[in-house]
Amino acid sequence: MANITDSLNALSAIDVYDSLVQYSPSEAKLLDQLQKATATGDSATIAGITRYARRFKIPIVTDIASAAETADTAFQVIFANYQGAIREVRDALTAGKISSAYAAELRGASMLRQDFPAQIQAAVDKALVVTRMAQATLQGELAKIANSTTGDPTTELLTELRVTRAWGRLKPLLDASDGDFSQYIRLLGETTDQYELLALLNEGPAYLELHGVKSASKQVNQRLGQIYPAIATAAKDAHAAEKFEIVIRTDAGILTRITGDGNGFVDALKSEGYVDPTAVNYF
Repeated sequence: MANITDSLNALSAIDVYDSLVQYSPSEAKLLDQLQKATATGDSATIAGITRYARRFKIPIVTDIASAAETADTAFQVIFANYQGAIREVRDALTAGKISSAYAAELRGASMLRQDFPAQIQAAVDKALVVTRMAQATLQGELAKIANSTTGDPTTELLTELRVTRAWGRLKPLLDASDGDFSQYIRLLGETTDQYELLALLNEGPAYLELHGVKSASKQVNQRLGQIYPAIATAAKDAHAAEKFEIVIRTDAGILTRITGDGNGFVDALKSEGYVDPTAVNYF
């Protein structure tokens, strides 16, 4: 059965690839489709898009190392263009071609024309595709082990009711042990009922936190990883992606402050004596 499924997925991936070749979507559209496919666990679409991007050398990154390198390159280009804008005004001032007052207008026009903050945000959005993919992959693995069913509203409502009833059966067992973490893990490993598993995954971390278990969600994922190795890998990738996102957003924030409000521009000119530091009205 697994071989048949793999074969069908391979055929579907080819269909996706052929469709992309026919319509030649933009990079932004490809990224959007890739995110949606990752969120829904559509392996055929993911494979088709990846193949298409590789074949036509479209820079879609799906790993943190490549995303970091791509973002760093984009930030360097943006900063180089920003420095170019500084040189443009500085050279004009040096040559006596413009006044300091007019330099302010040039600076404003240059900043507006290049819209550095928008460029920075675009680089961030592109880089953070990997974090969204990692998070979606982890949620997909968790959904797999719980065999969570979604679909029409009636099905989802029935699932929610069954999960609620399952938690009603499990909570007294945890209450009897005063929310003992080992009891929770035992139930997690022993249950074969998909609704009980969903209940433990959905309600368990918050319940454990209330009973003094610190970082319950993290501990639950760690123990789940011991029971289900695929979750361990996905959780590790998601954690790395979270750290990567912090770094990227921090770097982007610094670069945006420098290029977005013009303060770095003004400071650079003032430090070189091109603008009177006491003449605050120049810029």
